[in-house]
Amino acid sequence: MILERVVFDGDQIVFFVASRGHHSDIGGIAPGSMPPLSKELYEEGACIKSFRLVRVGQWQQDDIVELLNAPGKLPGCAPTRNLKDVLSDLRAQVAANHRGISLVRELIAEYGLDVVHAYMHYIQETAEIAVRDMLRTVARRTGTNVRRRSDALILAKDGGRRVLTIHRRSVCVE
Repeated sequence: MILERVVFDGDQIVFFVASRGHHSDIGGIAPGSMPPLSKELYEEGACIKSFRLVRVGQWQQDDIVELLNAPGKLPGCAPTRNLKDVLSDLRAQVAANHRGISLVRELIAEYGLDVVHAYMHYIQETAEIAVRDMLRTVARRTGTNVRRRSDALILAKDGGRRVLTIHRRSVCVE
């Protein structure tokens, strides 16, 4: 799950911080996560589009527990099997975001908002160049034309197979 927080400078939104956690089990048709035999999204476990995990400084445990247990009400699915672990992991993500906000605010205080924004932009540009170069290298090694599309066969740990197709402007998993 990805947890996001807004960083404000006064009343202005200046950044977002986020933490991504791969949770051991969020329910669904099989223990673990993303079972390859899923045919419907709900079979992969809890489907949470958007949810405010902390509201006005209060942890919303009852509501998140309800969402994590919801898959158990669907055919062939079970609720979250490791609820205590998932809740602990979510709390750790909240703490990581809180720390991220503190660090961003320290940077702004020390260097100013314009400088921090400029460096964040440079980081994004550098990351884009690195990913493009890596994709070109993979394409050369595999004989794939990166300008058209690139296909990769993904073998899941339990034997399931998926084909990942990267088009110039989109990604599709079949």
